[in-house]
Amino acid sequence: MLSTISEFKTELKMFLLLFIAYAFFITGFHSANEGSALALTKAIVDDKTLSIDNYRDLASVDVSFYNGKYYSDKAPGRAFLGIPIYLIDKLFGFTQPHQVFFSMELMTAVFSALSVVLFYIFCLFMKISKRTSFILSAVYGFATILWTFSKTFFAHPYSAFFNLLALFTLLIAMRENKKKYLIYSGISFGITFLLEYTNIFVVIFLFVYYFFKLRFKNIFLLIMPFIAVLSLLLLYNYLIFGTPFILTYSFHLSYGNIIETIYFRSDYLKEGLNGLLFSTWRGLFYYSPILLLSFVGFFYWFRKEKDKMLPLVLLLSFVTVLLFYAATPAWRGGNSYGPRYLLAIMPFIVLPMWKTIEKYGKNRTFWIIFSVLFAYSAVLVSTGSFIGPCPAESFTDPFWQQSFPLLKSGFLDSYLYGQNKYTVFVLIVVGTVLLWFILKDFNQIKNKSIKQNKSRKH
Repeated sequence: MLSTISEFKTELKMFLLLFIAYAFFITGFHSANEGSALALTKAIVDDKTLSIDNYRDLASVDVSFYNGKYYSDKAPGRAFLGIPIYLIDKLFGFTQPHQVFFSMELMTAVFSALSVVLFYIFCLFMKISKRTSFILSAVYGFATILWTFSKTFFAHPYSAFFNLLALFTLLIAMRENKKKYLIYSGISFGITFLLEYTNIFVVIFLFVYYFFKLRFKNIFLLIMPFIAVLSLLLLYNYLIFGTPFILTYSFHLSYGNIIETIYFRSDYLKEGLNGLLFSTWRGLFYYSPILLLSFVGFFYWFRKEKDKMLPLVLLLSFVTVLLFYAATPAWRGGNSYGPRYLLAIMPFIVLPMWKTIEKYGKNRTFWIIFSVLFAYSAVLVSTGSFIGPCPAESFTDPFWQQSFPLLKSGFLDSYLYGQNKYTVFVLIVVGTVLLWFILKDFNQIKNKSIKQNKSRKH
């Protein structure tokens, strides 16, 4: 046991630092989106039903209405993940909505921190140096909207984790010839689809990647677990509609009327692309301009690697999800700080930055540019966590119109800070100590790398 802890001491320190940074700013309820998922969790556990009639107020406008009953209009995976947490809450007598929201968001903080640690391990598996793996993980954890939404009960941080896990386990199975990892990958495929239906694009591209590399070799080990998890969704739909092939989205209730959710409206595409990439409203490169370096990395990855299939799969996953949401009237994502719809594929976007660092890592000017972009990105995404991830949709620049003024006035969207303002100083001290240990590890890795390069020259 002690040897195992020693082997992963760096990852453990990373997890603790990330978890503290994410969990400290948990406050509870933020939006109807979260309430809709929690309503389904409570309905399943307390009422043994899929109808959320008794919890309609929690879900607010994010409901579906069918055959005289209310249902969550969200994919059910998040609510399913919440069941064991809610059962533990009930065991300890925590049944009030604000208490349960706190627990669910604590679970998100755990998954978000694990997502960054998994990303670090994945980078090492990809034979990326420890130094660069550290840097990429810092970008993913502290310079993207993962930090912003790590304090919520939105599906996106969970999607990011399971999309990455699906890719990681698939590559282990393919490159190390470990068949059992195909089963893990298939399960991850199923879970990520249950979390957000748009993750089907990731599932399809990874299936295609596997097919092109290994054809039908052991394909059933990948497909059968996926179908097994998918059957939960089919059963869920059947119990509500009497058929497994209708989604609750089809009966979304908006201001008293059943409306059809519209996708692929070409007249919204230009506005949506500009909005999701560059606008102060939701722009990916406005909130995390450091990700521009990833797209430089895509270029060098395609140019230098013999196996162009993997970067193509990652790029197509991003482009397809981007186009899908850009071509919908609701591309803004409602009350959202940044492009929350793109968080599900964030690990795929950050990874190619490795090639940019590999290309320009010895250039001092590059590191000055990198540091400026990282600092800017970290300030913006962290402010979304400090003040709240769901500003009013009417704000066309949430950072300057809401987050910065509130932060300047001393407001922090944190339950612990609200209970005792001195906890922020405890957080800073503990976080600083952990960061010092991590940077010490990083410095050792850096010095080792320098010595190895010198010895090669001689």
